[in-house]
Amino acid sequence: ELYPKLMEYVKVKLVNTGDFLLSTYDRGISQKCIEIFEEKGVEVLAGYRVTEITKKEIQMKKKDGEAV
Repeated sequence: ELYPKLMEYVKVKLVNTGDFLLSTYDRGISQKCIEIFEEKGVEVLAGYRVTEITKKEIQMKKKDGEAV
């Protein structure tokens, strides 16, 4: 980890529009990637898309169109 002291000040989320990561690979590889990200403190959101970014927030929608 390059900056371990920063982790208490930031939250990292990976937003992916697909149902799983690395869609061209086996789902087992996708699941392993998610596990590694989560071990590092990264929240993985599959099936979401970013609709707007402002200075204060990031707005997203679920794949079915429901706002989050």
